[in-house]
Amino acid sequence: MFKKLKYWLNRRKMVKTIQKDWRVKPDKETNLAFVSGGIEYHEFTAGHQMYYERYMAAQDRLNEIEQRCTGSHLNVFQDLMDEYLKKGDLVNASILNKNLRDLRGYVFNVNLLYNLAAVWYFSKDENPYTFDEETAEKKISEWKKDKEALAFFLQSRIRESLPQLNISRQDLKAYIQGLSLKELSTLKYHLSIQQKSSENSDLILTLQSQIEDMEALHLSASAL
Repeated sequence: MFKKLKYWLNRRKMVKTIQKDWRVKPDKETNLAFVSGGIEYHEFTAGHQMYYERYMAAQDRLNEIEQRCTGSHLNVFQDLMDEYLKKGDLVNASILNKNLRDLRGYVFNVNLLYNLAAVWYFSKDENPYTFDEETAEKKISEWKKDKEALAFFLQSRIRESLPQLNISRQDLKAYIQGLSLKELSTLKYHLSIQQKSSENSDLILTLQSQIEDMEALHLSASAL
């Protein structure tokens, strides 16, 4: 047992060392993809040849694309449902269920594009051999402040992984903004209910965070 613990502690130390700079250079070819916020982001020339842990994270993102819903969003909906059922609030449970059905019925969910991009593109400060969720969230938060990032993703190779929308760029902008406003309305409604009746502070904080994230997404789409 102690040998295993020592192995994982040493492995974590090694990963942190690699993350500071690519001291162990990737043996697969990479190239500069784009620059955002003064940071250079790279990609593997052959995306399907990325290293195992990053490749599996990409597969998880592709599964989310098929479900039309991020894992974090689904977790929030499940926690909300637990709260409503615990209180016997079948009205709001029914509303929540319809909200989820609507969400999964969208043709295009731009948050899924950002999530895939966070796996696909990496900076010099990241370890290309592994994937870190916290780092990915920070990248997405910064990208949503960059007016050019979303436009780049919509023209990049990863766009091919999402459903094709044969509409103009202006119509796509309106579509994304319309859906983000609808999701904002949904999240704010359930937040108001929880603030009045729930003692689950973690859930309230998560809802507030998702609202901020959706507001940033709405603003990023305005640059299209």
